[in-house]
Amino acid sequence: EQHRQGADVDVCRKQAENDAIGFIQNFGSYLILFESLVSASESLSKTVVHSLLTIAKNDPTHIDCTKQLLRNSSMIPYEPKLLSPLLLRLNEIINNPNAAVLDNLLPLIVAAFPDLKPWQMRASLSSCRTQPGDIINDQALKDMETKDAVLYYVYLSLLMNSSHMARMDEMLVKEWCIMSLSRNFKSENKAREENFMKVALMDENSQSPYHRDLSYLLDASNATQNITLTLELSGEIISKLSDCELLKKTVRHLMSIAMNCINTGQESNFDRVLVGKVLVLLNNLENSRHKVCRESIIVSEELLKLLAASTVAKHSEEDLATLMTNVSSPRSYLKAISAWTPSEQVPISSMVSTLKKCLMRGLEVNTEGNDEISFALLRIREIRQKGKEDQSNAEMQDSANHGLTIWEQMEQGSAIINK
Repeated sequence: EQHRQGADVDVCRKQAENDAIGFIQNFGSYLILFESLVSASESLSKTVVHSLLTIAKNDPTHIDCTKQLLRNSSMIPYEPKLLSPLLLRLNEIINNPNAAVLDNLLPLIVAAFPDLKPWQMRASLSSCRTQPGDIINDQALKDMETKDAVLYYVYLSLLMNSSHMARMDEMLVKEWCIMSLSRNFKSENKAREENFMKVALMDENSQSPYHRDLSYLLDASNATQNITLTLELSGEIISKLSDCELLKKTVRHLMSIAMNCINTGQESNFDRVLVGKVLVLLNNLENSRHKVCRESIIVSEELLKLLAASTVAKHSEEDLATLMTNVSSPRSYLKAISAWTPSEQVPISSMVSTLKKCLMRGLEVNTEGNDEISFALLRIREIRQKGKEDQSNAEMQDSANHGLTIWEQMEQGSAIINK
């Protein structure tokens, strides 16, 4: 069904292009060339752009501007009237064996954005087979000649450095990031990795921020095994209350990091700090005030997976259990260890100690969280908190309780017992 609908769209598009070309051939001399080229470029139509450039060859303004470009002056400022000669000579400029020609005119091509589209730049590269509506991926980059790949990447980099509109374009920024990280680039370059980090790291003080696809950036950081970046992005995603599916993906990446620490490490080099950071982020999700965060994870199940993995790995069981006691919510930890079967290497005294500490943490007053272990402990917390109110509030409470029996006051949670 989708294939049939796609075919119908292609037929309609082809018919619309044929109609536009027929109109250009009959009435092209009455068209405003610049506006027509921009419209055709935005429609991603090579054939319509080609038809417009064919009639542009007879336009006096186009002829004068072409003469300007032939002088290869790097001092030519971009103007809308230069769009048609730039597009007409783009292939010639890019593939000119004289590198000085491209060096002089590349800044002009960059300045022509968004009138001159990146897909038109790609179409002029002899080894690029990417369609106008697509972006260069790893496979396309692998198939490209090195000189074409380098040229297009330089073009994108200049574009990102000079145009706020380009930095806000989701597809362009993603394409730039893909090329920055690609191993099919056929050459190593530290600057490309730095370009990716410009996008990946949030800079609240930046006057020219980039469009940031957090889902893609999270996947990219995980693929490149940049654990520090993955943790930073995970914290940002949790704080921004993203959609539930993205939060679930974040949990999977965080669990992968923790699992790797357990499965590939040894007891002597168990990374408590790294696993602790993962546990803190999972705990933040569970104790969030927002429903979408809480629904994205059942922390007790994730803790149980980690404990079970440590048992299978035959190391770090005790360290991991102790770490969870200090970091994870008492409620989730108790659920996890109740379903966990530790190995004989874990002494009973150690488990008793962690349980005691967990229960003590559960009794602590936490005005920001709601991680009570039981209803009774919740009532204790509320009573303790009420005990810290000033005398005026206590007098107001006495007035409100006037006429109620002690049992009615206890039922409402408003009873005050003087010790």
